[in-house]
Amino acid sequence: MKKILVLILFFVFLPHYVGAATLLLDASRGEYYFGDSFTVNLSIDIEDACINALETKITFPKDILSIENFVVGDSLINVWVNLPSEEEIFDANDKGELYIAGGIPGGYCGKIPGDPGQSNLIGKILFRIPGFYVGDRKIENLDIKLLDSKVYINDGLGTEDKIHTNNLTLKLNKTANPEAGDYRRLIENDTKKPEPFIIELQKNENMYQGQYFAIFSTLDKQSGVDHYEILETKTLRTEKTLTEKLLDYFLKPKKAEWKVAKTPYLLEDQSLRSIIKVKAVDRAGNERSVEYIPEEPNNEKVLNFDYLIIGFAVLLLLLVAYIIFKNFRFVYRKFKKKKNSNEEKIN
Repeated sequence: MKKILVLILFFVFLPHYVGAATLLLDASRGEYYFGDSFTVNLSIDIEDACINALETKITFPKDILSIENFVVGDSLINVWVNLPSEEEIFDANDKGELYIAGGIPGGYCGKIPGDPGQSNLIGKILFRIPGFYVGDRKIENLDIKLLDSKVYINDGLGTEDKIHTNNLTLKLNKTANPEAGDYRRLIENDTKKPEPFIIELQKNENMYQGQYFAIFSTLDKQSGVDHYEILETKTLRTEKTLTEKLLDYFLKPKKAEWKVAKTPYLLEDQSLRSIIKVKAVDRAGNERSVEYIPEEPNNEKVLNFDYLIIGFAVLLLLLVAYIIFKNFRFVYRKFKKKKNSNEEKIN
């Protein structure tokens, strides 16, 4: 009778576990100190079904933990729906939760047998513990959890797979240890530039009132991208118009300088006659620069009043000539009248 019950329970609960994916959180140690920083790996194990998308919310005790960075250089996700920006990480530290979502075109079918690497890695969360804690609550453990997690099967239908989550509990040692830290070591050992990328120019009637804007994005496999900088060089590839030469002469424009930028970026030079350069800078200070040279200038946006200026100059010259001619006639008549008057007196 017991054997029959076991078989019944096995077949009843089997659909809940067969084929289910598991989201995992793991760290290199089980105990950390005040002043410490450490890495938590977020990875996934799957069973039978290949997956092509996932989302989850990482929660943590915000009064004792803060996120320094979310690194995705070795991630199996290659299309991010929500890759946390610097502002989102700041908000996550305020709320104690970080949301991520992304996809894998073509699907992910699990680690290759015998693969010693981290081919199932989704991302690395870099946490920091403060050097000291002020508060009444006694903290013994650091609980990092996954909530509202979803995984979708690569079947073209958006079918949601069953999922398990493996949360993480770490012990907090009250001893201060400010010298240790995965994040500091990560920065010190990062000597690689961000990954190569391209600049795209787009125009959309629903954005920036139909003006041209630039799109750019890349990854950094070690410390992560810190920020982007952009430069519109004003290096014209065609001859300047007379109007532009006059404006340059009188207004004396400032030399173009690099400025911090976010994508999408509204171009200052809507005539598309400038070379556009974008620089990606990672958290260790390594840089990668790329440039974009527009194929055709947007002549509709070029400020060109050449014919108007030439016409105005011609009119001005004619006016000056007319005034000179009128003054000459006036002076000549006056001179002639005075001459005639003097001749009459002599006679």
